[in-house]
Amino acid sequence: MWCIGSSYLARLRKSELLTSPQRSRNCIWAARGGMKWEEMRPRLDSLIATGENPQYILIHLGSNDLCSMASKELYDMMNRDLLYIRLRRPASTLIWSVMLPRHQWRDAVNPAAIEVKRKKLNRRLARLVVNIGGRVVQHKWAELTQHYLSDGVHLNNAGMAHFANELLKVCQ
Repeated sequence: MWCIGSSYLARLRKSELLTSPQRSRNCIWAARGGMKWEEMRPRLDSLIATGENPQYILIHLGSNDLCSMASKELYDMMNRDLLYIRLRRPASTLIWSVMLPRHQWRDAVNPAAIEVKRKKLNRRLARLVVNIGGRVVQHKWAELTQHYLSDGVHLNNAGMAHFANELLKVCQ
């Protein structure tokens, strides 16, 4: 399994939620806090160059781009790269973990508009991923503020447990 994404995956890697040998022995992490979508393709190409064909390719990325990119530009880049994954690793199951809501959008001039943009992109990308044979993790529980740290961005321990459990379920 390849896990590519931003801080939620980077924090999950450091947590004890996926560190048992049976859960993590086959997981290759390409995750970094603050990661933006444009960083995904070079990391993906490095993984592809290994010749590995993982059973799953998990992507949790895009939230860090919502305040800095236009919807169409971001969707076009995401669409291109998700199709590229399908083309380069057709036997792998692509898993799209939707962009989670934030209770604080640090760089947003209009946080409500960013939420609308996030929801619209999630719907479009979920449809795309399903249409190309992938799976989608919706994270419906993430709307609740009790799952976030005081920064309004990152998940607390309970939120991380929900996040990890949903990812594990989709990989079974």
